[in-house]
Amino acid sequence: MIYPQKTNCKMKLLRIYLLLIVCNATTTLCAQDVHFTQAEDAPLLLCPALAGMSNLDYRVALNYKKQWPGIGKGYNTINASIDLPAFRSAEAKRSRGSYLGAGLHIFKDFAGEAAFGVTNFGLTITGVTPLGYSSKASFGLQSGISQRSANADKLTWSTQYINGAYDKDGPGEGDRLTSIGYADWAFG
Repeated sequence: MIYPQKTNCKMKLLRIYLLLIVCNATTTLCAQDVHFTQAEDAPLLLCPALAGMSNLDYRVALNYKKQWPGIGKGYNTINASIDLPAFRSAEAKRSRGSYLGAGLHIFKDFAGEAAFGVTNFGLTITGVTPLGYSSKASFGLQSGISQRSANADKLTWSTQYINGAYDKDGPGEGDRLTSIGYADWAFG
């Protein structure tokens, strides 16, 4: 026999849990990653599991993107990365054994007169194991530090216009713009 009272209570709890999960997911997804037209040429930004997945001894990627140059100082994005199969012996290379991959990347994304931007530096470690003759599986973890910054001295504020005239030394709002550093994690 099913008791309606208990079932109703369980449904309310389930709804509350689902609401909490949805709210948590939407509050943590509040950023956009840097992107390039040819994403496969920036493997460590695309997915941490790609570190060391090349058949080469090492792989270097250098990327530059200038977006919207006609509107003043548009977005400029610079990326450099290197990755390699680490701790892979010659025997493991021939027999297609498991190995680790390692990578390092740095990128800077900035735009506008105030150079609003993000700088990121990250280290990646990947475990790679063969599944067959021509396929591999990997799992990567990327740890990094990021900094968001802007040069507020290059901006003008409405409070700096006094009686219709611009006063460079007038009260501004630039003190609200500070450099913020934070940890950045990714896995894939």
